[in-house]
Amino acid sequence: MKQTVLELLGAGAVVIVFFTVLIALGGTAQPVLPGITPTPGPSVNPSISAAPGSAILLSSPDLKTFTSWDQAKAFLQASSAGQNNYRTFGNEMMIGAAVPLGAVAKSAADTSSAPSVSSGSGSSDYSTTNVQVAGVDEDDTMKTDGKYVYTVTNGQIVIVDAYPALQAHIVAILNETDATYQSIFIKGNKLVAFGTKNFAWEPMMKPLIETETNASASQEEYGVIVFNPTSGSINVYNGTDAPDNETVQAPTDPSSESGGSAVAPSGVASSKMAVGAMPICLGCRPYYYGQQANFMKIFDVSDHAKPVLLKEIDSKGNLVAARLIGNRVYAIFNEYAGYQYPRPAYAVDGQLAQIAPSDVRYIDYPFDNVQFTTVLGQDLDNVNNPEGRTVVLTGGASTIYVSGQNAYVTNTQYQSYYPQWQPYQDTLDGKWTTETSAKLAAIDASTVSDWQKDRLKVQVADSFLQSANETDSAQWYAEIYKRQQALREKQTTPSEVTAVHKFALGDTITYLGKGAVPGHLLNQFSMDESNGYIRMATTVSQQGVNTPMMRVANDVLPGAGQFVQPTPIPSKNNVYVLDSALKQVGKLEDLAPGESIYSVRFMGKRAYLVTFRQLDPLFVIGLEDPANPTLLGKLKIPGYSNYLHPYDETHLIGLGKDAIPLKDSNSAFPLGLKLSMFDVSDVANPKEVATLGIGDAGSDSVALSDHKAFLFNKEKNLLVIPVRLAVIPAEKKTGDLVHVYGDVTFQGAYVFSTASCEPQVAAQCEFQLRGTVGHADPETLAKMGDYYYGSGTDVTRSAYIDNTLYTLSEKYLKANDLGTLAAQASVSLPQPPQSQYPYPYYVD
Repeated sequence: MKQTVLELLGAGAVVIVFFTVLIALGGTAQPVLPGITPTPGPSVNPSISAAPGSAILLSSPDLKTFTSWDQAKAFLQASSAGQNNYRTFGNEMMIGAAVPLGAVAKSAADTSSAPSVSSGSGSSDYSTTNVQVAGVDEDDTMKTDGKYVYTVTNGQIVIVDAYPALQAHIVAILNETDATYQSIFIKGNKLVAFGTKNFAWEPMMKPLIETETNASASQEEYGVIVFNPTSGSINVYNGTDAPDNETVQAPTDPSSESGGSAVAPSGVASSKMAVGAMPICLGCRPYYYGQQANFMKIFDVSDHAKPVLLKEIDSKGNLVAARLIGNRVYAIFNEYAGYQYPRPAYAVDGQLAQIAPSDVRYIDYPFDNVQFTTVLGQDLDNVNNPEGRTVVLTGGASTIYVSGQNAYVTNTQYQSYYPQWQPYQDTLDGKWTTETSAKLAAIDASTVSDWQKDRLKVQVADSFLQSANETDSAQWYAEIYKRQQALREKQTTPSEVTAVHKFALGDTITYLGKGAVPGHLLNQFSMDESNGYIRMATTVSQQGVNTPMMRVANDVLPGAGQFVQPTPIPSKNNVYVLDSALKQVGKLEDLAPGESIYSVRFMGKRAYLVTFRQLDPLFVIGLEDPANPTLLGKLKIPGYSNYLHPYDETHLIGLGKDAIPLKDSNSAFPLGLKLSMFDVSDVANPKEVATLGIGDAGSDSVALSDHKAFLFNKEKNLLVIPVRLAVIPAEKKTGDLVHVYGDVTFQGAYVFSTASCEPQVAAQCEFQLRGTVGHADPETLAKMGDYYYGSGTDVTRSAYIDNTLYTLSEKYLKANDLGTLAAQASVSLPQPPQSQYPYPYYVD
């Protein structure tokens, strides 16, 4: 039977005691069409200067690897012990030093131009996905190779022979009952698809504790799993009660029709395990993975009517981002890291991949939400070659930026510094039992990090309190709570910190290190790499004051005897520059206090930020000297821009919404869509040289939050954005229109030309509406009113091949002449059953 903790202490097995404690605690338009309102640009405010504050960065400890799954389990259990009330205790702080910056790399100013390689008999003039970095393709729901259009709608992939448009028709549909496709790449004759599906992880379940510990365990401590292939039942026996006459067989690979053998770890001696039964920890709660998986499938589409699956990689984690650079596709997955099963689940062509403890890197740091972040790389020219893979334990992956050489994975953490253990120690010192004192001593004597010791001792103390009599326990808990509150009130306000992890991409994927900056990122455009430096724009959210409400003294202020809450700390916005080692070298802080970043665009030696609360300040930031980011100028105008896109080196297109500042409030009410053209040739005095309003409140566009829905090509003088147009009826246009929404009158795409913005003709720089392409019929629109229903006719993407414009919704792929917008073809896309929609869905 198992030895007790005290027996192990007597034997001097301190490290084993530590793991035993962990296990024991495991339970605890040109013509102006309807909806278009041209307005002149406002005057320019003078430039201002900002006094930078101080940025404190989290240190980047050395990267470690686990030597065993026991060690991984211990780390994860300590991490999970204080996720709710314990954050970044034990971190040292540091400030980076300045280093010089060389030439600045050029960013992708116009990423919709066609590649030089054509496909089959198709056109060589076609659009590509609007991406952030030139040469780094992003997975999308619509791709074209100049002949075919590949779409992802309603969870399926539809391949349309689209060129010439008059003959457009569907040639293939990839539709699986247990899989939902979400995005794709197309590279030559390879189609890479991402999505989710049901996957039987359970039969592949590994033991909770493996090899080195199990090797010395007896069958009294570790049992076997007996799987009956006829009944499908799974029985668990320990080493003494397993029936001798029962055949012990491990679960088979569910992807193999003929069955297969399970993988059993080595080092566990048992006569009843000869057929491959799998050991488990009987003292632990059995953990089974759920059925969902995120997949990457690679198809050969040489015969577009008959795609052939070449390879499939499944991950228990969620897909965060995917990129295609040259012939290599990269995918980043997140998976929750639970201590009951301390390894990532990953399969290739249905076979569970073997991952050693040393394959997992980690930083000895108490993350709020510990996850396995996996970066995968696959050569599409040699699909049979093994995929590259790097796994790092992080606080998760939320925002991803990928340059041509590196991937930057970030997550936001929230700091508050106080040791959990101190209130327990101050309250209970001298009251411990002998056994509890021994457990605490064992933890103190172990070599784990201070933050792990702090958390583990709290667990031991909680167990001690639960075993004490009710009177003592209640009294001690009350005292501990008072001491905790006193510590909290002494702490500074919890603040946001974004950690950034850097991976080098190539034939192999290498983890290069970690850095951090204050605040959180808006999206991928909040980051940019240039000449080895990573630039980041963040917002530190408004923060409450970590003190209780205070009573106003009778002789101090009016309102005597009233309770008041201290004034919160307003939000602020910052720009940071980190070197190749992710050490901070420059900063510009405290921009637009009380506002938040709504859009960012880095362009070479400049950064452009839009913040918003009531008005839209466009900031121009100089980045020539990485050690000294500088505010060069700013412009305040009504409304805001959610997305900024380069028009040329001195002009930016902004897409967002107009807004009405609210009286007696620091906020504003959004109105209709708004296109802006910003002239930033005079960096100290940026100007809005053109603006155009679309619709009233309730109008929307997918491109506000998804840059891939924004189609722009300067050479073709073409701008296409999806629009859901809402117009307020005349009888409702009274008062100031605050909180008054229009009725939906159009779903489709608006097609614009942009007149030249060259200096000699700058006065003509304006948006000109060519026309619209609608996907919703009048009957569908009439059913909507001022409510939105999932009609399937919102345009989400657009593309062009030669002189044809293609627009995509869930229901249709439509083709229109690019010059006249005359209809050429409409392909109806296969629809799912109505029951699959979580909202009303109208069918023709």
